[in-house]
Amino acid sequence: MRLRTLLALLPLLLLVALRAVRLPHVFDPLALYGLAVLASTVCLFHLAYSRYDDPAVRPLRSRPWHTEGFPPLTAQPRVSFRLAVHNERAHIEDCVRSVTAVNYPDLQLVVVDDASDDGTPDVLERLAEELPPTSSNKSC
Repeated sequence: MRLRTLLALLPLLLLVALRAVRLPHVFDPLALYGLAVLASTVCLFHLAYSRYDDPAVRPLRSRPWHTEGFPPLTAQPRVSFRLAVHNERAHIEDCVRSVTAVNYPDLQLVVVDDASDDGTPDVLERLAEELPPTSSNKSC
């Protein structure tokens, strides 16, 4: 994994090396600043990609020391849709119905109306009455 990371960062390393050779004089502050930013970016990329553990692929190599404070993960976490709308009367009903038609056990829908003046609040109130929260926590 580390070798692949270094190979992927090789073009940036070459760029740093080429820029360092072309510096007009060593103490040009702007050139040194640019070189320092580029070198630190390469180092951070290397650290990030060589040390990252994807929990979906394998168990983590090291765990944080304070894991007792973390709540346990559920098998199916709640999924929340947040819709911010403004004057969407023509499309909001189709949108809300398509989101509430999703077959997921713990779904939440939150619609925030930003002072619509075209009747969108009326459509949302009607849908909230028609599609009340169910045992699967769907809400409008």
